[in-house]
Amino acid sequence: GFKAAFVALAAAKICRVPLLVTVHNFLLHPEKSIFPAEYYHRALRIADPLVAGYITVSEALRRELAGRGIDPAKIIRIYNGINFHEFEPVKIIAGIPADRGDPKSGNEKGLVYSDIIHGNILCPAGDILKVGTAGRLVSQKGIDIFVKAAGRIVSRYDRVCFYIAGEGPERSRLEFLRDLLGLQEKVFFLGDVKQMRSFLKDLDIFVLASRSEGLSIALLEAGCAGLPLIASATGGIPEIVRDGETGILVPAEDELSLAEAIIFLLEDSEKRKNLGDEAARDIRKRFNEDNMLIETEKVYNEVFKKRTGNTACFGKSV
Repeated sequence: GFKAAFVALAAAKICRVPLLVTVHNFLLHPEKSIFPAEYYHRALRIADPLVAGYITVSEALRRELAGRGIDPAKIIRIYNGINFHEFEPVKIIAGIPADRGDPKSGNEKGLVYSDIIHGNILCPAGDILKVGTAGRLVSQKGIDIFVKAAGRIVSRYDRVCFYIAGEGPERSRLEFLRDLLGLQEKVFFLGDVKQMRSFLKDLDIFVLASRSEGLSIALLEAGCAGLPLIASATGGIPEIVRDGETGILVPAEDELSLAEAIIFLLEDSEKRKNLGDEAARDIRKRFNEDNMLIETEKVYNEVFKKRTGNTACFGKSV
């Protein structure tokens, strides 16, 4: 992140070593910042001559940096990659009965556990479709939009439950929203999930309702696992999801459009399968971890060759 980069900048200057900055997210979330946006942008431009080069994980981030006055020749885009062998697109649905007296169940109505993660997922017994999301519980991830969309869906489509993997400072506020909407038996907060592969294999649809996103690892993993993707058309997300081909893009901050897209896939199992299959093929081809490592190594070698640090390192995006 940029805060770490600014600290490292001083250390790199003192030690006379080149600084390479990897940019994973957008510089600023104005609604959460105590300083004006121009403060950060000015600091970025002032520090730029001391930076040997930038790696951005999406084309959207590369454009953002260039638009803030950074020399485009110093910026290279290398997509995040994942180890796709960890996320085989195989659907496994397994349930085991829960002890009604188990305090982990959080209910007294005979819900069953889905045996997919260490903390367990609650789900009512029966033919239920599962819609999930994953991310840190912070404003830019749009979890509140996901919860509000769930509220719209359950009034029209009862055979569905929603799961949120992740932890963060907004959990209590989001749980209050869930309770306010009367979704205690439909929307479940799982906290930190250590076994994402198992979590994803038990879902039918993966949703990412982010307000801001550099390039989502969770979205890559979900697509690689063969899940149909529904995501907001913001940041680097459209570089992952090809609308109508590997998933569905909806406008950011639009809970109604998100709900309609989810209902569309809930009601069309063939469409879910086709989008999921195509997502797995496409992501495995374009977001391979091995390619990311090879291209990143090339960048390090270029920086080593230009140890004076102030000249442009890159001529084009990968």
